[in-house]
Amino acid sequence: MKIIADAFFPAKLIKLLFVLSPITLFMFCGKITAPADIEPPESPANFTLIGGGDGQAHFRWSKNVEPDFDKYLIYRSVGDINTFTLIGETRQNEFVDVFLSYEIVYYYYITAIDFADNESEPTGVIDVRPINISSPASPTNVTVYGHNYPNLNQLEFVITWAPPNVSDLLMFRIYRGTDPSFQVNETTLIDSTSVGIYYDRNVNLGDTYYYKITSVDIGLKSSLPSVANGDWILNSAELTNPSNRIEFTSPYQFSWKPVQNAKAYKVFVALSPLADTIWTSPKSIDTTALYQGTDFTANSIYYWWVAAYSKEDSLNVDKNIKIIPDINSRSLIRTFFVR
Repeated sequence: MKIIADAFFPAKLIKLLFVLSPITLFMFCGKITAPADIEPPESPANFTLIGGGDGQAHFRWSKNVEPDFDKYLIYRSVGDINTFTLIGETRQNEFVDVFLSYEIVYYYYITAIDFADNESEPTGVIDVRPINISSPASPTNVTVYGHNYPNLNQLEFVITWAPPNVSDLLMFRIYRGTDPSFQVNETTLIDSTSVGIYYDRNVNLGDTYYYKITSVDIGLKSSLPSVANGDWILNSAELTNPSNRIEFTSPYQFSWKPVQNAKAYKVFVALSPLADTIWTSPKSIDTTALYQGTDFTANSIYYWWVAAYSKEDSLNVDKNIKIIPDINSRSLIRTFFVR
C-alpha cells in the first residue's frame, strides 16, 4: 500500500513517498492481545502432616516456584470425607489448624492458585484425629502486685501472666502460699480462671503471698507450675506536712511517716482527687519531698497524697525494657490552700 505525504523544507516542496507493508501498517493501526491464561498451576507437592495432636494439625509442603503462582487454598471436611469447605489461604508452604476437638477426625487437602485464578488439581487427602497427647506448657512472666488504695476501697493482689501458645487451653489454676517454695496441691489451690489475670481479694493489710499458676488443657492435663512470684500489701503512708485543710507556705516541703517494707515513695499534687495531677516528685526512699512544680495559683485548693512502692524498678534484659512496678499503697488524700 502507498501513502503520499507533503513535507515542507526551507527552500522547496518535496514529495515523500512511504511504502508500508501490510504487517507494518497493522503494527501502527492495531494492538496485539495475549491469549487468556487458562493453564492451572501444578498441584502442591509433598503435602505432609508434620504434627497432629493436642487440638491442632500442622501441615507442610513443597514451595511452588511457577512465575504466576499466587497462593494456596486449604480445604477441610469434619467427621467425613464428603463436606469439604475452604477454611483458609496462605502464601507460605505450611499451615496450622487450631482449636480442634480431640475426638473428631478431620480431612484436609490443598490446591494452588495463580494470578488468573486458575486452580490446580487437589493434593491427596490427609486425615487427622488431634488427640490429647501432651500437657500444656507452663505460664510465664508471672507478676504479682499488692494494692492498698483506701480512697478506691481496693485491697487486693493482682496476678498476671503470659499464657502458653497452645490451641487446646481450657483454664489456669491459681495457687497461693506464704513462701516461694510452697507446694502446689489441693490445699494451696485458691481458684481457676480462663484469662491471664486474677484479683485475689481475700487478703488483709500486711499480708505477704506468693503465687504459682498452672495451665490446664481441654483434656484436663495440667502443666508444671510456673515460677513463683509474690508481694506484700503495704500500709498507707501517714501524711504529716502540710496538715489537712490548712494554708501551705513556702518552701512547700511535704513529709510523711515511713512505711515498713516500702522501697520508694512518690508525692502527687493535683487539682482534684486522684486526677488533674500537676506535679509528681521523683521516686525516692526519703520521707520528705520539696515541691518543684509550677507556681501555685493564689486562693486555690490543692490535693496531695503519697504513693508507696513495694518493688524497685527493674530491667528486662531480653527485651531491654524498663519495668516500673505498680503503686502498692496510697495514702489518704489531703488538701491545702495557697493564698
